[in-house]
Amino acid sequence: MTDLRLGALGFGLRGSLARIAHRPGRGSRVSVVAEHDPVLRDRAADRVPGVRTVDDHHKVIDAPDVDAVLVLTPDHTHADIACTSPVAARMAVAAGFRATESLRNGGTPLDVPPLDPELVAYFERGQTP
Repeated sequence: MTDLRLGALGFGLRGSLARIAHRPGRGSRVSVVAEHDPVLRDRAADRVPGVRTVDDHHKVIDAPDVDAVLVLTPDHTHADIACTSPVAARMAVAAGFRATESLRNGGTPLDVPPLDPELVAYFERGQTP
């Protein structure tokens, strides 16, 4: 089985969700955590074995070793993050939904279906025809 490679945005109050999602060899692994607070970056490095930490969420969204993103930042920051990349935002929502569904069903890995290529192109063009 190939693990779903996750990126996490934030490691504060919701950091435990990244630790729960980190299940190497059992369906998912957290590859990288973005956290602006250096103390929390160090905490992520200590608590999530093998994770890479960065100080900018763009580095997670653009990372080649990330299949989906967990948005664990305070709620009031989600809109700004989603505006960074509509495609990334939609994949984060899909992955979050599937991860929640998986955890509710005993941790059984679930695939995140790929986005329609035409939809991706539409958003990459800035939502213009």
